[in-house]
Amino acid sequence: MASIWRPGKGVSISELKPGVFLFQFYHPLDLKRARDNGPWNFENNILIVSKIFEGDIPKDIPLNHIDVWVQVHNLPAGFMSQNIGEHLGNSLGIFLDYDSKNNTSLWKSYMRICTKKDIRSPLQKDILYGEWKTVTFKYEKIGQLFYLCDILGHNDKFFPKLFEQEDDDGIRH
Repeated sequence: MASIWRPGKGVSISELKPGVFLFQFYHPLDLKRARDNGPWNFENNILIVSKIFEGDIPKDIPLNHIDVWVQVHNLPAGFMSQNIGEHLGNSLGIFLDYDSKNNTSLWKSYMRICTKKDIRSPLQKDILYGEWKTVTFKYEKIGQLFYLCDILGHNDKFFPKLFEQEDDDGIRH
């Protein structure tokens, strides 16, 4: 990850327990860049990042949420607003941000919002907005996603739910 982030003042990485690492940045700008430009993937697995506060025990911090940018497609004209973005963001998780710069071009046909998403729950692919329009969501930089159950962090190679089907038709939604 250090070779991807390229921190100007360096970073120390230590393993706290299997699969849990502590990243210590030596400059606030390096930390900000690593946190703001995520989510990050390592070997096609999502890297869940949490800030540590005074008194926290790093290896005991629950790593269940990611901040993820979501593209909202099929919104009717006039519906690409921060108000609508907040409503949709809160239906996906916890609304964090609205990308107002994304909507300044006539070529952009979607809204971008950032949400805090619990990775233990399935990702929503679409939602009926109002009683008349289905909008679809595309998640940016999320790594492995098992499309049978829409859960992050694993693929379908050996997932038990796959074997609950009569046979595998190879179609993933």
